[in-house]
Amino acid sequence: MNTMKPKRPILVWVVFLYYLITVVPAAVGLLFVWHSASYSAQARTVINSMPPLFWTLLGLTMALQLGGAIALLRLRRIALPLFAGGLFVTILQWTMLHNEYAFSGAGSQGTYMGLFGLATEFLVCAYAWRLRSRSVLT
Repeated sequence: MNTMKPKRPILVWVVFLYYLITVVPAAVGLLFVWHSASYSAQARTVINSMPPLFWTLLGLTMALQLGGAIALLRLRRIALPLFAGGLFVTILQWTMLHNEYAFSGAGSQGTYMGLFGLATEFLVCAYAWRLRSRSVLT
């Protein structure tokens, strides 16, 4: 009887490191914002204009993504619902809070970064679904 643990695919490590490198510094930056780090007056105005819903959805997205990355590293089935939840919250945030200026000429770099993030989240969800359907995730 073979009782060896399954070997983690290399892409699992890539996804885990990607989320570790992107989410943890973003969370630290969010803590700096909450603790009133010194910014220019213009930046402070933008930060203060964000509704509480924005910060809540942002924190929820980061928690779901990091939880999904950890679950994927541990090869757990819960990774797919966590990543799917993160994708859903990101889409919700995108449509609710960035409706006015997401595709206007202003902030096009942020739009491209947002689209890259959405595409990445979608591909990670597809990969987690594939691993789950092949019974790699237990």
